[in-house]
Formats: sequence, structure tokens, C-alpha cells
Amino acid sequence: MSAELKPCPFCGGDAGIRNWQDEELWSHAIVEWQKVHCTECECEGISSCPGYEPDTVQAWNTRAALTPPEGYVLVPVEPTRQMQVAALEGEWNRATPAEVWAAMLAARPEVPGG
Repeated sequence: MSAELKPCPFCGGDAGIRNWQDEELWSHAIVEWQKVHCTECECEGISSCPGYEPDTVQAWNTRAALTPPEGYVLVPVEPTRQMQVAALEGEWNRATPAEVWAAMLAARPEVPGG
């Protein structure tokens, strides 16, 4: 295998390739198959015959863009220090909840690759 596998998009676990043989439905020829899977959570990618499209490794390594719908933004699960400071400053200045939230969103970190 020439391409390196990215970690699992769901749990971050290591990925591996499963290979197996199966009989082709009409010709009864033996066909080699492969599938990328996570060794931690056991999620799986597509099955494919080596050398045919779509390539299992390429499909596994393809990630959806982190683009939220219009009117939404990505924020961390836990507010960053900068977001917390923005919230406290808003409260000290008697800002409305909407103003505090806007300040926190303005202080959120940029999402890598987003």
C-alpha cells in the first residue's frame, strides 16, 4: 500500500485494511476485495477491488469539509480562555445575553481546515 491511512474520522483510532476473496456472481472467478476499517470502533469504509474505482484508501482519507449551514458557526465543546474572558467582560459591562454570546463567538478560535 503506497498511501498512508488517516485516523478514524469518528474516534481517531488507527485504521487498517481488510482483504478477502469472494466468488464473482456470474463468472465464478475469485475476486480480491479490500475495505478500510477502524481498529478501535470498527467503523468501515467502502468495499472495493484493488485497482478499481473508487479506491478504498482514497475514499477513507477523504473528509467532508467542516462547513456549517448558513447562520451557524463551529465552536469548541468547551469555551476557550478567550471566549470566557469575552463573556466576563460582557457581564461586567452589563451586556445583554445576546451581546455576551456575540462577544464569545467573536473570540472563538478558527477551525483548522474549516
